Amino acid sequence: MKTYTFLLLHIFVASVLMGCTREAEERATLKFKLPQANLSNKANSLSTSTDTWGLADPTVISDISCYGILITDSKSEGACYDENENVAFNLGNMYGLFAAGSEISLDVNSGNAKTIRLIGMVGSSATDCGSSLSALNLSSFSMPQVLAAKTLDLAPGLNAMTMTASLTGKKLNHCKTTTSSFGPSSSTTTPTTPATVAITTPSSGSFVNASNQSALTVSGTCSGTGSLVTLSGDATGSTSCTAGIWTTTVDLTSAAEGAVSLTASYGDGTNAVQDSVSLVKDSMAPTVAFTSPSSGATISSGTMSSFSVTGTCSESGQSISISGDATGTAACSSSVWSTSLDFSGASDGTVSISATQTDLAGNISTSASISFNKSTSVAVLSISDGATYDFGTVANGASSNKTFTVTNSGSVSATAMGGSGLASPFTFQGGTFPGTGGDCGSTLAAAATCTIVVTYAPTATGLHTDTISVDYNDGSAAQSATRDIQGTGAAPAVLTISESNPYNYGTLASGASATMTFTVSNTGSVTATSIAETGLAAPFAFTGGSYPGTSGTCTPTLAAGANCTIDLSYSPTATGAHTDTINLTYNDGAAAQSVTHDVQGTGAVPASLTISNGPTYDFGNVTSLGYETVTLTITNSGGVAASSLSGSGLSGSFSFVGGGYPGTGGDCGGSLAAAASCDVVVKFLPTGLGPFTATLSMDYNNGAASQSATLDLQGTGINAFVWAAPGNEQTCGITDSGQGMCWGRNVEGNLGDSTTTDSLTSVGINGAYVWDMMSSNTRTTCGVINNGDAYCWGEGTGGQIGNGSSANQSVPALVSGSHSWVEVSVGLQHVCGLTAGGDIYCWGTNPSGQLGNNSTTTSNVPLIVSGGLTFIDVEVGGSSSCGITNTNAAYCWGLNTNGQLGDGTTTTRLVPTLVGGAHSWNEISVGGSHACGITTSGTLYCWGAGTSGQIGNAQSFEQTSPTQESFGATDWDYVTSGNQHNCAVNLSGDIYCWGANTSGQLGNGTTTTSNSPSLISATGPFDNVFSSYNHTCGVKSNGLLTCWGNNANGQLGTGSTSTYESTPLDVNP
Repeated sequence: MKTYTFLLLHIFVASVLMGCTREAEERATLKFKLPQANLSNKANSLSTSTDTWGLADPTVISDISCYGILITDSKSEGACYDENENVAFNLGNMYGLFAAGSEISLDVNSGNAKTIRLIGMVGSSATDCGSSLSALNLSSFSMPQVLAAKTLDLAPGLNAMTMTASLTGKKLNHCKTTTSSFGPSSSTTTPTTPATVAITTPSSGSFVNASNQSALTVSGTCSGTGSLVTLSGDATGSTSCTAGIWTTTVDLTSAAEGAVSLTASYGDGTNAVQDSVSLVKDSMAPTVAFTSPSSGATISSGTMSSFSVTGTCSESGQSISISGDATGTAACSSSVWSTSLDFSGASDGTVSISATQTDLAGNISTSASISFNKSTSVAVLSISDGATYDFGTVANGASSNKTFTVTNSGSVSATAMGGSGLASPFTFQGGTFPGTGGDCGSTLAAAATCTIVVTYAPTATGLHTDTISVDYNDGSAAQSATRDIQGTGAAPAVLTISESNPYNYGTLASGASATMTFTVSNTGSVTATSIAETGLAAPFAFTGGSYPGTSGTCTPTLAAGANCTIDLSYSPTATGAHTDTINLTYNDGAAAQSVTHDVQGTGAVPASLTISNGPTYDFGNVTSLGYETVTLTITNSGGVAASSLSGSGLSGSFSFVGGGYPGTGGDCGGSLAAAASCDVVVKFLPTGLGPFTATLSMDYNNGAASQSATLDLQGTGINAFVWAAPGNEQTCGITDSGQGMCWGRNVEGNLGDSTTTDSLTSVGINGAYVWDMMSSNTRTTCGVINNGDAYCWGEGTGGQIGNGSSANQSVPALVSGSHSWVEVSVGLQHVCGLTAGGDIYCWGTNPSGQLGNNSTTTSNVPLIVSGGLTFIDVEVGGSSSCGITNTNAAYCWGLNTNGQLGDGTTTTRLVPTLVGGAHSWNEISVGGSHACGITTSGTLYCWGAGTSGQIGNAQSFEQTSPTQESFGATDWDYVTSGNQHNCAVNLSGDIYCWGANTSGQLGNGTTTTSNSPSLISATGPFDNVFSSYNHTCGVKSNGLLTCWGNNANGQLGTGSTSTYESTPLDVNP
């Protein structure tokens, strides 16, 4: 069969007491929201086991604008019937009509097994809604339908339920009535304003105490009258809202101490509301007690107006109330209280007082009581220094005395006085009352005082306590005045002095002083007193002359566990060992003591430094392209270390190597031990020409004072040479700046300085020229400047000046022709030059065809060499010339009587002739009657005259073809030839020479001829070497020019003349 979906109803049931009810039943409020109109969903089946009607085919529900509510009640007078004429409802329990979607609130009878039905009035319109039941004619509706039903108990109080019903639709056929009215006798109303409830008493934060916790009054406001206000939380209860107010009591006895809360809930049939309050439960009563004086204490005339009372309390911050024979208040602070009470109004005899305390919650403590004896006509003794006198810490074996004052504040004399109660380590001084020095006797008049003296003499460590008791009769009874005493026995003071014993100051220079700070510690348990020092004598002393020393902190006392310092100096004035003893005397708290500490030290000769290579070290001649260094040894000949060692005084041209002390390679530091030495490394790099001086100062402390060791330094800055051109009797050179300089013979204007005056020192060549290269032989010199022009000067009788004349020239004369020259080479009386285009031109005498132009005619202007070859090098010497082509072939021409052209013959040649051997040449040089060359593989060959060993092949024979030197080396870099000797430099910068040596021109320190290469007696490295008739010069990498051989005209540049020099000497231009 067809089913319909019926609604999920949320029904809130709240029972309220409504006063007058029908049939004396209690009333309940039923509140819910009606569904919307026009239900069209289908239901499933009846979900309840009660009310089974079983219609086969109910009509579809539609057109519902109004709903009715039916509550089953057998007592109702009217009834509705279903299709089978069974009573379905009693109309006395029907409520309606209500508009779809509205909220309703029904006042109904409470009771068990109430069935609530929702009736959909099919065919109803909006105008029907709100009609009274008395005017309702159910037959006017086409098809009333039961839409939902729920059976439940409506009990008084708050009920909540949800009704979900899916039933088969029930069509109501008709209703019968026996009365003219329908529905319950009481009408329903819906409140128009929201319900309200509030708790006004007690306020939030109020206390619940012991007195009200079982019946705490709670009240407040509410809206309406008759509805129930219920309380929940830490206590429960309920009451009715009456005229907008409510009140009740709750029991919080079982609630825990601390925060508690109450919530008031209220519903007026439309709304349910709540209000809450938070309270503090404190039902614990405070406590109070008396601590002093003890019960029975006497109140005398002297104390009755201000009698001190103290006690304990549990509520700090809350006052204490005193009542009884005296009254007052006291503040409770940190759980104690005290006050002064006035007993003046109380009668003599027993007096009593009580104390109570009330806490913040209003709880009142149990009363504490105490009684005293007021007597204004008795003696009352008291002992000073209360409540407990502390003798403090006293060393075991020592003693401390204390004088106490006994006062009679009573009105009569105290009699039968005596002392008692003391036991070791406490006693009356001397052993008996009142103690030695005390004046108390057996009686003490009213208002009088006397003294007793007590001794504390501990023999063991720790706290000791006792009570002084002065017994007396107060005129009516035996009494005692007491005073508690205590003291602490402790270990005596023990002083110690730090540092190793003996303390060694070490070795000090005589006249020096060293200071040591010693720490004095008290490891005992009492203060050391009367600390003083005895026993020190020179060279040991306290700094400043007296104990504890200038920066010492020790005083005559030192507390237990404390430290202080003493400062001692050692100041030897003589050498040798010195000893002494620090002796500190002190009192350890019980007896005199002392502590000692040995000190020692050794006096020694102060440090004394010397510097090697003194008194003056000369770096000699140094060029701007190089520098010289020297390692200097610093020696300490004293008996102590030199400290604060440093170097100073160097500047300008002098410095430590690397820029800083002690110089790279030096090992000197900040100190130098006795008898030790170290090195510093100093550099001389001239900043100009001429002499330079400086003084190296090694500054140090000799152990007693600042000192310096010094060494004078000097050196000379000279020109740095990059080229040399030695001639027969003069030498010229080029500096690193391109300046030309010459020295030696100048009769023919050989020096080019516009004079004919010989010079043993260098003179500048006339003219502001920048020279690229030079060549010199016999008495003529030629050179090429940086623009490619060639100049010659000196002897010109053979036309070798090349300027078109045969006159001597004392200044450089421009070589004729508009050629751009690369290099020139000067022979005996002829010159050849190489142009930038690879052509060789020659000029001068030509009897042997040495000009290479296929003639023997002299020429005073350059003539091109025949053959049309392209050359990269040209060299001439004697009466022959040679050149290397751009294919590294060597060609020679001119005189060949000794085979010096190397073509395998002795035939003189007027044009270039290929040198034999098919070698690839890199360098070539021509001597008087021989020549040498270096191949591109670094091998060296010579040919021509050999009687002086100039071939270098370990023989002395003439060779007409290139012959390799005897070493067979392959690292030759440059070769130069003189009249009958040769020199060559290898890739390592070493120079070897061989051949004639009558003037020492081999530079090996001898004048012995050598037919094999011999190493010269000079260290390099050398960049190049240049030879002439009987002397040779080498250019070092640092720009220093060194020469050796014939020096008859000063041509070696040493500033003097000599027959010869067989050992290389630096030129000093």
